[in-house]
Amino acid sequence: MNKPNEHKKKISQKTWKIKLGRMMANRNITYKQLVQWLDLHADVKTSEATLNKIVTKSEFPKREKTREAVKRGLERYAIENGLVTESNVYQIYLDDPHSNAVTTGSQWKHSNKTRRLIIGHEDSINGHIVFETPEAKMLTPRARQHFKVLSDPWDNEIYSIDHVYLGTQQRYVIESIINCAKVGTLMAIVGECGSGKTVMMNFTIEEIRAKHPNIRVIRPARIDKKQIASNTISEAICRELNISKLPRSSEDRDAIIREELTRSCNAGNRHILLIDEGHRLDEETIKQLKVLWELSEGFTKLIGICIIGQTELDKVLNSMNVREFAYRVNKLQVPPLGTELKEYIDHKLKAANLVPEKVIEPAAIEKMQQALRGIRKFGRTTGRPDEMVDMSYPLNVNTLMKNLMNEAADVGEERITAELAEEYVRV
Repeated sequence: MNKPNEHKKKISQKTWKIKLGRMMANRNITYKQLVQWLDLHADVKTSEATLNKIVTKSEFPKREKTREAVKRGLERYAIENGLVTESNVYQIYLDDPHSNAVTTGSQWKHSNKTRRLIIGHEDSINGHIVFETPEAKMLTPRARQHFKVLSDPWDNEIYSIDHVYLGTQQRYVIESIINCAKVGTLMAIVGECGSGKTVMMNFTIEEIRAKHPNIRVIRPARIDKKQIASNTISEAICRELNISKLPRSSEDRDAIIREELTRSCNAGNRHILLIDEGHRLDEETIKQLKVLWELSEGFTKLIGICIIGQTELDKVLNSMNVREFAYRVNKLQVPPLGTELKEYIDHKLKAANLVPEKVIEPAAIEKMQQALRGIRKFGRTTGRPDEMVDMSYPLNVNTLMKNLMNEAADVGEERITAELAEEYVRV
């Protein structure tokens, strides 16, 4: 049980003069971290001593050019890391009127406020997508009888490899994962919910088993990816390499893992660590993955690493705390079906023993393409106009096709017409 007033425990005595100092204390940001960020992201070279004078005494460099460069860098840091909003960035230079220290309670409050500011800033700069997902419905018994189909062609669960659609983009993703194993690269696959990431990962595993027996796939068994840590990954490697006995010492354990990976590579094998739901990984685990990836025998990487996750993974990799990983990772975005929408629909219908032309007319597919569009909205201060975004991801297509087949059966249409699909087009 927590002690009374534990949230008021002092964790940082006040040693600053301007508000930037309190903001840094609330986030546990050191001068060293700030110096590194300014150098890497703002091309501003300064020292910890200079920043200390600015924060504790409000004393800036005397040279105007240097002073302005440092100010621009500090303002950019404060905005991009959620310390303040762009319109209030001037506040970092104001005198901090409070005399009290930073407490655990104030740090917790600030961290939550900061998180909201970061999300708001990212949505303003990068835009947020507005898209009304079609209401998910089951394929009704009437629709099954109407189209003479026993199973649901649009079931989001894949029970047979024949039901997997592989277009140009999907094949590129799969080949990239296999290449990650062969070469030993570090990659991240990012995609919207329902874009087919898991399906492509499972297909890749089947492809490796069938055509690449020398590639050994390592997957942590943890269902909750938040629980994955360095010891979890070590256990997964040991399981794949049949290492049954490990010493208690972490140093000796890591030495054995490296030795077995090297022996396996010398025997002609390649290894890939596959982690799905990667957006749920914490920063410390991501740092450990980078250390694992750096293991090599001469110029040969002992293991390739592929993280697969939703769009939130982008935000995780953009964190300053994992920049060493982010600089080396090859990111791959899973695109929508786009111009391959008709091929996808045809494939799914044929897999269910249906004739595509008897289920949906070509003009209706064109209307579906219009219906599967969202709008990316940017912040007012950016001055950027709204833009259309293609949202023709498999999950959205599957849901819309179910609705259209249900409606066609209800109104007695032999197939899905352009008029039926028109109802879903948003003006």
